[in-house]
Amino acid sequence: MTSDPVPCVLTPEQVEALLELGGMRSLDVLHLASALELGDDLEGVVTYDGRLAAAVAMTGYPVVAPA
Repeated sequence: MTSDPVPCVLTPEQVEALLELGGMRSLDVLHLASALELGDDLEGVVTYDGRLAAAVAMTGYPVVAPA
């Protein structure tokens, strides 16, 4: 099964807001922005990174960190 890429277009203001959210690094911002593009289809974000987990929690989505 192949899926088509989903374009993720962020304004400079959105990128700045995401960078300020939890002191994230640039790749973390891209990961979170990509996840947020899923909207209501997003059930949670899998991460073991503390900064990214904190930022995800601030958005209201669950953080999933399987053992």
